Amino acid sequence: MIKLLRLLLCCCLLSRPVLAELSQSDYVDLVHSNHNQLLWLNQHGVNLPGMALTSLLADLGIRQSALLSNEELAQPLYTDWLLTQQLLQTDNIVIGHQVEQDAINLQSLHSAIETGKLTALVESVLPAFPEVNHLRNAIAGMRRIEALPWPKLDGIEPPKLGQENDNVSQIKQVLMLLGDLPANKQNLQRRKIFDPQTIEAIKGFQYRHGLTPNGRLNQETLSTLSVPPAEKLVVMQQNLWRWLSLPSLPPEKYILVNLAEYQLKLVNKNRTQLTMRVVVGKPDSATPVMLTQIDRVTINPPWLPPLNIAREELFPMIQEEPKQLSAQGFRWQPRNSGELLEITQLSPQQSAGQFRLIQLPGEHNALGKFRFNITNHDAIYLHDTPAKSFFNREERALSHGCIRLQHPQLLANALLADEPEQIQQKYKQALADQETTHFRLSKAIPTYLNYQTVVANASGKVFWKKDIYQLDSPPEAGFHQPLLARH
Repeated sequence: MIKLLRLLLCCCLLSRPVLAELSQSDYVDLVHSNHNQLLWLNQHGVNLPGMALTSLLADLGIRQSALLSNEELAQPLYTDWLLTQQLLQTDNIVIGHQVEQDAINLQSLHSAIETGKLTALVESVLPAFPEVNHLRNAIAGMRRIEALPWPKLDGIEPPKLGQENDNVSQIKQVLMLLGDLPANKQNLQRRKIFDPQTIEAIKGFQYRHGLTPNGRLNQETLSTLSVPPAEKLVVMQQNLWRWLSLPSLPPEKYILVNLAEYQLKLVNKNRTQLTMRVVVGKPDSATPVMLTQIDRVTINPPWLPPLNIAREELFPMIQEEPKQLSAQGFRWQPRNSGELLEITQLSPQQSAGQFRLIQLPGEHNALGKFRFNITNHDAIYLHDTPAKSFFNREERALSHGCIRLQHPQLLANALLADEPEQIQQKYKQALADQETTHFRLSKAIPTYLNYQTVVANASGKVFWKKDIYQLDSPPEAGFHQPLLARH
């Protein structure tokens, strides 16, 4: 039976391009461990694990449809092999991992087959965070309208209130398909009339797309309305790929930062305990996506400016305004040992190799009163800031890469709440003085820095964030090319 299976598979592959690294021998071994049955298909078509897999692959954009074509069903052996290699491909991209995650590989496939948990294995590819389910639902909705003809509204004359024409009909059609205007009897009967309901729908559309929600059909709004579903779908699928960084099952307590949304939230026992605005890295010093953890909290931290910041920003100020830097708490620190020196005592040239800049704790300290250490390779951490006005801005990609927190004390309170009583007392004392105090958490808090330019909520609304780091490649760039061609 195995020899026959190898021969049949070999004949299938000879007439097809090899798209991945799943060898004929490895696939045959998988089928053999499955009692010589195909993994994803049976005599009736797609089995239950296969349904879960094709749905996953379609949501990720590897397949155009969750349904198998007649051609695929007519070649079950090749199709089963192809689906298997596509599943393995979902683990081929590393998206900022700092802490190791379980992989989808041949060993895990064999284990799932032997325990009858193939469906569970497929479902574990994407993490079981509520945001993932909301995004998958939104992707399914966008796929339903992907093939519909889409009007180009760029350049049309914006209609006036009460005006009736075909352009209004097209605008309303788009708003209905995207869910901003209810497709009820009244709106369908008045489909050509630019009425107050349409203006309110436009405001909702603008708000969801990061535009000024004024209800006016300016050219930016018309251009955004003109973006076809197929183009939106690719970006949504790119965002779904980024969730692959996170673990299959959310921990009991974790921090999630959406860099594109400038937001942090602390989740505890499936409940959002805390949310706050954040400032993230500028495009030329982007905060990296990573899977990490907070293991220490420092109260009244000193700041050691990175060399590039010292050279580009602080050294020129030492030459021009040394007293100002001194008033802000900057000193020269010996690299080996010894007392701190005033800024005016050395020039940057004299300090080379022997001293480095340090900013003492205090009201001017760039890290504020709180620093949260995260495990990473990029010298990135979360911290307080004296520049509170930045949190009033809508676009907050303003830092050198670290994450500034709107309410750092609330986060410190929450992270230290489970520590022993003596730690709690030490923390209260640290808040009252200017001494640097470090707190190592008895249990590190998983912390996920993700980049989601598309955010869907439980009610089905989809919100589009500015692609500050230019990670959403245009559809024509083919972001799946490093993986597989779409089938």
